[in-house]
Amino acid sequence: MLSSSRAKKAKGLKGGFTRFGGQFLRDLRTPLYKNAIFLLANTAVIGGLGIIFWMVVTRYYTPYEVGLAAAIIPMITFLAMLSRFGFDMGLVRFLPSSGKNSRAMINSCLTLSGAAAILISIIFVVGLQFWSPSLLFIRENGLFLASFVTFTAVVAMFSLVNQVFVARRSTRFVLVGSLVGTSRIAFAILFATYLGTFGIFASWSLSVLLALLVGMLIFMPILDPGYRPIPTVRKNIVNDMIHFSAGNYVAGIFSTMPAALLPLLILHTLPAESVAYYYIAFTIAGLLFSIAGQVSMSLFAEGVHFERKLREIVRKAVKLIFLLLIPAVVLIILFGDYLLLLFGTQYSMEGFNLLRVFAISSIFLAFNTTFIATRRVLKRIRPIVIIPVFNALVVVGLGCVLLNWMGLIGIAIAWVVSQGLVSAAIGVHIARTIRREPPRALLKRH
Repeated sequence: MLSSSRAKKAKGLKGGFTRFGGQFLRDLRTPLYKNAIFLLANTAVIGGLGIIFWMVVTRYYTPYEVGLAAAIIPMITFLAMLSRFGFDMGLVRFLPSSGKNSRAMINSCLTLSGAAAILISIIFVVGLQFWSPSLLFIRENGLFLASFVTFTAVVAMFSLVNQVFVARRSTRFVLVGSLVGTSRIAFAILFATYLGTFGIFASWSLSVLLALLVGMLIFMPILDPGYRPIPTVRKNIVNDMIHFSAGNYVAGIFSTMPAALLPLLILHTLPAESVAYYYIAFTIAGLLFSIAGQVSMSLFAEGVHFERKLREIVRKAVKLIFLLLIPAVVLIILFGDYLLLLFGTQYSMEGFNLLRVFAISSIFLAFNTTFIATRRVLKRIRPIVIIPVFNALVVVGLGCVLLNWMGLIGIAIAWVVSQGLVSAAIGVHIARTIRREPPRALLKRH
């Protein structure tokens, strides 16, 4: 009798796995999963290229040079984000319904962002003595200064072009465009002998420029025959996007603020080599962070088209995120030191504990990122802004305190504390919503 009961349980368990596997295979054919897989493949390509790139860099350049470059590159990304005014998310939300105004919308966003990037980067360089005296050499070298300003605009526009592909549910172009990034590895080797820190910066920036040109001049016309990247400003079209984009703009500023400011904070407190050790660990952890980020971006794009099915889309997205994330986190915690050895013994010794704590934080971040994606679909701006603001204040504020007290590991602890607190707050909010309202109302709440 007992064996019969066990057999039934085993049979039921086997049937459950079979049903789960069958449903998962069917889900893989849906646009949500297809676009998420292309975005994840793009992340894998970028991440793999990034690891190879930094492996080459750590072999050919000194930790001091790597540390300075690791402070400059995130800052360019941050300044580029400031220049986009939230148009990246605005394009995903409004481009599908823009009709005949689509080309004007795209070109207006590119024009305004490119011009703003030039202005903002110049302001940053002029004020270097106030926010980062260690980087004053950028201003003192004419080539470095011109390149810094130019490539900030390139990075800003490159992100917008990729978001057009996301909005059009054609993320295969994002993936193919990222393959152009292999050029940065060749550039890094070519520039190593003569250019030092500028060689690392130029290698990374030139690869983004090539990818931008491929996207704008080849892929965009394929997706939209007749498209031309002509400088345009259509005020009426931009105004339609501005409310939604403004909230996402503020959120974007605070979302990217920790990644941009922490290297400068470390550079101000510790030797430049410490920035290199931190940045390599954070770059690897970024692969884990991007799992939720890219699936949630696909969720956002899909939810815009099928808002009534949002609850089902979220369920599928969460399933995919954690099927990929949990094994990856376990592998990083157990074997991350071996991965860091690819960059050198010192990187492994200094970065392993950082990497493990960052890996743990990715679980909380996945929950938070998915929640924010649902708010974007429903145009609920308040939580989209509040969560990144809270994160930035806690990570930078607590990180500053712990950095002086505990060294580099304090930065990672501040990161996981911040993400964990946000997850707890979201969990409490969802629990209260479930008690007050029917489950279907859950995704429509603030």
